[in-house]
Amino acid sequence: MARPRSVVDPQDWATAIALLEAALSDGDEVFSTTAFRKELERKGIEDPKLVIRRLRFYDDDTEMDPGCKRPKFDFYHHGRSFYSEQAYNELEDETDEEAKTAYDAEAGGAPEEGVEEVAARRSYRQEEARLVPYVRTALDEMYASDFAPEDVASVAFDVHSRRAGSEYENVDVLAVHWRSEKRVDIVTVEIKLHFGPQVVHQAHNYTRFSNRVWIAVPVAVRSDEAAVQLREENPTLFDYVTEIGLGILGCHRRQGGKYDVFPLQWPRRFEPDPVEFDGFVERYRPEFEDTRVVEPERRRNYAKIR
Repeated sequence: MARPRSVVDPQDWATAIALLEAALSDGDEVFSTTAFRKELERKGIEDPKLVIRRLRFYDDDTEMDPGCKRPKFDFYHHGRSFYSEQAYNELEDETDEEAKTAYDAEAGGAPEEGVEEVAARRSYRQEEARLVPYVRTALDEMYASDFAPEDVASVAFDVHSRRAGSEYENVDVLAVHWRSEKRVDIVTVEIKLHFGPQVVHQAHNYTRFSNRVWIAVPVAVRSDEAAVQLREENPTLFDYVTEIGLGILGCHRRQGGKYDVFPLQWPRRFEPDPVEFDGFVERYRPEFEDTRVVEPERRRNYAKIR
């Protein structure tokens, strides 16, 4: 009887675990999914992507496939690589430092004494800026794809300080999702500190030029209860967001000003206006060139995105 395609062969699983453990112990402590897949193919494994997918989403609560044993070492995944604990901690430290730098950069000079409104706006902007690196890091993991070119290190970018258009065109985080070798979706995020009409209205405008749109807002509880919390705060607005197809990222603040970012609702796919779409690509051309979506010498060829 043939094994279902969604079930990992125990021998394939054991081979993958051995390869991963060896790779994360060789001194680099980072193992790309591309290199991992090639090694599994050399070992004759028929469906290496299935095995890697299982490992990517593995944790202590994962239900194991029949005959597969739990790894006896710790490992982590982010973007297009697996990490040892030390390497992953270093990656998190880099994000924390980026967030602190962004927060400090928004401080500027001290406001005049007694100008409370100015101070409040500045504090608000600082916290939004602190959130951006954590959202970017989350999208880098969520939209990691084996279809992306091997030299593309990241698919998500912090562009909140790039004021390239009007208020309803200036996204905070931009990502690209390689759905296939020739098809890429544009993903945009609007970050606000409060779940209210403004963030929804602004994010909805992004559907004019992007395929999937998220709003990112702080939540007071962990991921399993955050959606309920947001809906209780404003049931009508939450239902409206669901109806129009925007995604929601919950941002739970931890000790030290750090954030955990997780999806509460995934966005549906939109078909943007072609003119708005082309204009958006031009405004953020450096990011699209970095992800090999457009080529520098061909200024109007967006075939891969379409």
